[in-house]
Amino acid sequence: MILHLTFADGSNPFVYFAPSVQRAISMYKRFARSNNCTALFIAPNGCKVRQDVLRNWYVYTDDAHAPKEYTYLKNALKCAVMGGVHA
Repeated sequence: MILHLTFADGSNPFVYFAPSVQRAISMYKRFARSNNCTALFIAPNGCKVRQDVLRNWYVYTDDAHAPKEYTYLKNALKCAVMGGVHA
């Protein structure tokens, strides 16, 4: 899983290659608490998880389908890892 953070202050983005979903979440929490940033997670199968301004998470499986909305990051990442089929 890839974690890509873009910071509001315009500094260089941060990219982290996480071996597991749990490591990606812990690294995100580490940076999100102290920085104003937006997150993009990319699963090994290509599914993407993005965050909106209201802190909802969206799973994008491909361009042909509407994204699935999740309130909790862990649920969104589980869905992405399974290819968008996790309810």
